Amino acid sequence: ISACLVGSEMCIETDLAARSGLRAGSLLTVSDLVDRDTYVSDEELAEGVEKLVRVALDTVVRLNT
Repeated sequence: ISACLVGSEMCIETDLAARSGLRAGSLLTVSDLVDRDTYVSDEELAEGVEKLVRVALDTVVRLNT
């Protein structure tokens, strides 16, 4: 089973892909650090999600060219 730091869904996705001979990847935007009571603003979260989507789309384009 894949070694994962965050997100059991990410582990399952990566593991299933590997068992099927496929490639898979996951991206994650961290919004809060609960153990430190640190929370990002709505604007910071939106910026992080926008960056995540750009990376994801760029990756898909590069993998398909």
